[in-house]
Amino acid sequence: MEWIGKLIEWVKLPVGFVALASSMVSGALLLLKKETLENLSLLQLRIKYGEIIGIVFVVSLSLLIAYIIFTLPKFLKHQYRRIVYKHFPDRVLRELNDVELSCLLSIYNAPNHVRKVDKNNPIIAGLSARNMIHFGGTQVVEYDTFSNTWPVQYTLQPFAQKGITRFYDKLNKDIEELEGKFERCSDTIKKTLIEKALNEQKNTLQRWRSM
Repeated sequence: MEWIGKLIEWVKLPVGFVALASSMVSGALLLLKKETLENLSLLQLRIKYGEIIGIVFVVSLSLLIAYIIFTLPKFLKHQYRRIVYKHFPDRVLRELNDVELSCLLSIYNAPNHVRKVDKNNPIIAGLSARNMIHFGGTQVVEYDTFSNTWPVQYTLQPFAQKGITRFYDKLNKDIEELEGKFERCSDTIKKTLIEKALNEQKNTLQRWRSM
């Protein structure tokens, strides 16, 4: 009964893998030269079972073509989405004005990326409308008469948080590279330019963290 278990495991293999392997083996038996098959001791197999091998080749090749036709559009769609949306958060962040970016960073820099802000603030309302922030969960919203606001705890949408995190990582990496270049550089003019670029990157990082 051991062969039944092996058969079940074989059936679990992907159709494309089985079709490719079958078409390659049967195609080789059909198309290779007699001398090659004779050296491999497979010539008698082709002579004796040539018709069966031909049927296996046609069926497996048909399955392989059908598998490619059905899976290729899905694969191409996945690759297209991966390429197009890879830098989507970066593009969205670059389109924000300074005030919107400041509000977004104030939430990101808060503990656990959660901050209580005024629900009726037009900037917050605009970010929420663009689905960049949200106040998920059930909250009791009460009017604050002292500040004349409706404070609500907002957090970032995953894509916005991912974009800001990636920007921080890239900025830190650039600073480390510039510091390394600055230490290794011996040319005075180049060292001045590197120092200027390094200070700009550090100022940007400090400005983002202070928002």
